[in-house]
Amino acid sequence: MSSQMLLHDVHDSLKYKYLLRIPTCPRHMYINIEDIHSSGKEMSGKFCCLLAAVRCVKFTKLIKTKIGKEAFLKEIIVMDKTYPTLVVRIWDKELSERAAQWIPKKTILSFSNLYLEWNVFKRSMTAVVSNKTIITEDPVTNEANDLKNYANTHLTGLSTKLNINIPNLSTITDIMTCKRVLVKSNETSRQFTAILYAIVSKFNIDGLSPLVLTKWQVILLF
Repeated sequence: MSSQMLLHDVHDSLKYKYLLRIPTCPRHMYINIEDIHSSGKEMSGKFCCLLAAVRCVKFTKLIKTKIGKEAFLKEIIVMDKTYPTLVVRIWDKELSERAAQWIPKKTILSFSNLYLEWNVFKRSMTAVVSNKTIITEDPVTNEANDLKNYANTHLTGLSTKLNINIPNLSTITDIMTCKRVLVKSNETSRQFTAILYAIVSKFNIDGLSPLVLTKWQVILLF
């Protein structure tokens, strides 16, 4: 049996435009960003399907490769409900221009055959859009809509945190433990301050903390 491709000469393309928003992979194939990072280097060199929200779109860079050629690089940062940061690299110029139109907190992306690799410099997993990758923008699924609502709430909470008024440091006298800070933050909706003696166990300068509390703010003094 042979197949034949014919030119569609009817001007009704708008009727089929919704097909561009239907994901190319079933929802059970999506993996979580947390699983990508927790795997260490095990998933490096593999392809995956991912549903994520755009958190940040960086400027396009002109990079000189190891063989001396110039290439365009666009990096975006995506997030899901399990982890706030995954860097996705785009080397295609046309797709980079398309990515510049993506809006943080609003654009949801469905990736099919997204390539994963271990970034030696960042010492973490990153993703690369390859020639096998298919990207569906703002897919029309319940999961995508739910993730959009989550991203909007999560990032709005972060911006609110930056507006907290910081009192005179000499007036802060209460000493609390980490546990007490968390307990009090759930007991009151008002801002409070305290002195906290603790050891920094994790310091992530590339991404947001998975836990964002708008009721209290940490001031580090060195």
